[in-house]
Amino acid sequence: DDIKDVGYDSICLELKNCEYNEFDNQGKQAVKFVYNECVKRNLGFCKIIPHTLPCFLSKHPVLRRKITRCVRLTQLRSSNTIENISFENCLPTGVLSVFRFKEGNTFEKCALNLISLNNGKLSAKEDGEYLVYLEFLRENEADYANKETYSFLDKFLETFSDLKLDGIAMDEFGAGSRLDKAYLANESFFSLFQKKYKYDLRDKI
Repeated sequence: DDIKDVGYDSICLELKNCEYNEFDNQGKQAVKFVYNECVKRNLGFCKIIPHTLPCFLSKHPVLRRKITRCVRLTQLRSSNTIENISFENCLPTGVLSVFRFKEGNTFEKCALNLISLNNGKLSAKEDGEYLVYLEFLRENEADYANKETYSFLDKFLETFSDLKLDGIAMDEFGAGSRLDKAYLANESFFSLFQKKYKYDLRDKI
């Protein structure tokens, strides 16, 4: 009632930072409760579509988002190793691109097998100074460069087919990573990038 009294004409609902979601019984009942209260008060009802849901990604792990982040490695006398490389509490799952510094502060791209990554430990097979772009998997984020991910949005809307939604809202899902100095790294993203800009981002990242 207070919401309507101060002049708002609708409610936009999001289930966030809680133990249930729109696909389980508790979440569905919570959404329907708010919807029914809106109908009683002649308020519009809009639903925010979440970025993704863990239950969806657990069934479609290939649609999880990957990001890349750069690590600087100096290999001297084949003895230097960087240990416990992690980002956002995640260990890297692979090496994306490798560049070796040359004279004049230039660099050249190197083969991936020049770098060894084992249980979070990073080293190079040859001495030198390198920029290594590591790949990290984001367990609870979806790859929106992949069109198959949109099946999640369809399933989400099907869940509320018995409600008369006045609107839906979503954030910029595919705008990139909000993490500091981290970039999208799924194969689907690189394919779209190459199609638009005519080169492989991994060659010049």
